[in-house]
Amino acid sequence: MQAKSNRPLLIAIALGLWANVLVQVFPVKLAHAQGLGLAEASLSNIESDLRKIARGTCINDKIC
Repeated sequence: MQAKSNRPLLIAIALGLWANVLVQVFPVKLAHAQGLGLAEASLSNIESDLRKIARGTCINDKIC
């Protein structure tokens, strides 16, 4: 009776060990967020465009 209750636990342990092996063989590539420099430049451009719109000096037909 005890062998039947241990089987799922042993299978879960074996799957976990194989998963660890597979991660080492096929490393996962993580996605990286864009650098802060690019984000700051984009925000600076948006700020500049908004100031031009507020002043009425915007010459871009797509955003004015």
